[in-house]
Amino acid sequence: ARRGARRRTDAMTAGATVAEVADEATLKRLVEEKSGGAAACVLFQAPFSPGAFTPTDLATLADAKKDTVRAAQVDVTTDSGEELALALGIGTLPTVRLYRAGGPLGGALAAAHAAELSGAACTAAAVTQRAAAVAAMPALGFTAPTTAADAGIHDMVRSAYAISATGGINVMPGDAGNPEKRNELLG
Repeated sequence: ARRGARRRTDAMTAGATVAEVADEATLKRLVEEKSGGAAACVLFQAPFSPGAFTPTDLATLADAKKDTVRAAQVDVTTDSGEELALALGIGTLPTVRLYRAGGPLGGALAAAHAAELSGAACTAAAVTQRAAAVAAMPALGFTAPTTAADAGIHDMVRSAYAISATGGINVMPGDAGNPEKRNELLG
């Protein structure tokens, strides 16, 4: 196993292999790996966190979609898990972040996720649906400039746009373009 990640198979993971991630470098390697599925599904959780998506649900998803989804979990009750969650801007538990796996991310791990589900929206059905959508996305390698010296303002804007466009329809609200919702908002 990689340093910083433990692989385990026990009753909690229902026979599936779920990586336990403790630091950002390990998470980045997991997402950038070329093999093991087109989508990386990462659950940020604590045993006391309310919500519908649990580590058992993650293991079930990983087992059912083992050809397209790789799974990892971050236990935010540990010091390293808490630091990782804070570094990535996780504010609600449970949270599932889905990444399009298999391509370079550069230094943009905190913003490179293709979809995120948190709290009450983080259900097994929603995560399964989003994971399938992320796995079906074309592979888009993204390398962000790490400093202003690496690129001009135009490159930084293009990079930011590339991050937001990577999610495709997943970054839009479900009712985007709905004329009835537009009429409700505008009158």
